[in-house]
Amino acid sequence: MLRVKGILWAALSSSTFGLAPLFTLLLLGVGYSSFEVLTYRWGVASLCLGAYGLLAGCDFRLGRRELGTVFLLSLFRAATSLSLVIAYQNIASGVASTIHFMYPLVVAVVMMCFFRERGSVWTFAAIGMSIVGAVLLSLGNVDFSHGDTTLGIVSATVSVVAYGGYIVGVRRSRAVEIDSTVLTCCVMAFGALFFIAGGLLTGGVRLEADPHTWLYILGVAIPATAVSNMALVQAIKSIGPTLTSIFGAMEPLTAVVIGVWVFAEPFTAKGAAGILLIVAAFLVLPLAVAVIYGESSGIYFLYTMIAAGLLGFLLTRFKPAKRDMYAREGFVFTALAWVVISLIGAAPFTLSGQIPSYLDAVFETVSGFTTTGASILTDVEALDNGMLFWRSFTHWLGGMGILVFMLSLVNMGGQANHLLRAESPGPTV
Repeated sequence: MLRVKGILWAALSSSTFGLAPLFTLLLLGVGYSSFEVLTYRWGVASLCLGAYGLLAGCDFRLGRRELGTVFLLSLFRAATSLSLVIAYQNIASGVASTIHFMYPLVVAVVMMCFFRERGSVWTFAAIGMSIVGAVLLSLGNVDFSHGDTTLGIVSATVSVVAYGGYIVGVRRSRAVEIDSTVLTCCVMAFGALFFIAGGLLTGGVRLEADPHTWLYILGVAIPATAVSNMALVQAIKSIGPTLTSIFGAMEPLTAVVIGVWVFAEPFTAKGAAGILLIVAAFLVLPLAVAVIYGESSGIYFLYTMIAAGLLGFLLTRFKPAKRDMYAREGFVFTALAWVVISLIGAAPFTLSGQIPSYLDAVFETVSGFTTTGASILTDVEALDNGMLFWRSFTHWLGGMGILVFMLSLVNMGGQANHLLRAESPGPTV
């Protein structure tokens, strides 16, 4: 049960963290400096976590050694945020986030080399496919930049090392004994002090009075910082640094979707291939569940992973005359991508015989990815554990996708309400 909770915490952390580029770029767009963005982001987040901790009865008293540990962790976490903001200012948000996603490799290497953690085939398979997908996403969009491309890439690389160090530090230091809310609040508070000092040395920190801008501040401070970081600490304590970092695959997916829809950043065939490979990496999870329960149906997840990986590879060989995709093409691509992903996601159900009809399997998968709620199954729990996990996971992924989609439509007025009503759950068929 602890492992399941850890996986859920990790998934929540990675999906909410992927929202950071959206609100960060909106604040930069209204004239905020890097230090101003981070001052408000970390300051508001620490205040929210502090209030929550007091209401929950948390003990914020820390010893000298514990404070030293928290201080060092805050340096790693602050370096991560500052380097990412600099990267967002110079290269596409999707590129910055996907380079940042290389941190699972750093975490895995550090854990194996310095803490003798045993690496499994499943761990390396998930890390490998996710990193390949992230690299392809970066290659597909690297030409879109706002400033110094070299500075942006170097800054994103710094964030890889800093974030990897933070994740390992939470598990392999005295921090593991500190309450998650208290630890996250203190790390955020120290970081806010660092950024306030940086802001004062580089032009000051404005006092914001505009309600509209405060919506951006709350967006980057609460879901993308307070919730994400508290969930991250909970996940690390429950399932360890390596597995937690693997679940970070949703960060670049969230960031790239927002980059294309909101900021009209280009998206290419290599970007599409990257997403397919990351989706293939998600299939490692139900495969692992099937292996744990000794279910032979797990082999069909492996077959589907191979097929999705090959499709992704073939897309990398496709070289259209016009490489860039912008907002209009992005919507068409997204619609087609959901169709392809649903067709791929339905394969394990039919191949295993759990849902004999492929059309029924597609219906079940589409229902999950679109969070429609309709089902052709009369007894869901009759599925094998691996298949049941995959079916549930499609609903979770669909919910996260709808959240990102609605955030990207905040300026569409009444049209967004019609789209929301169109996504309401349906009955069991």
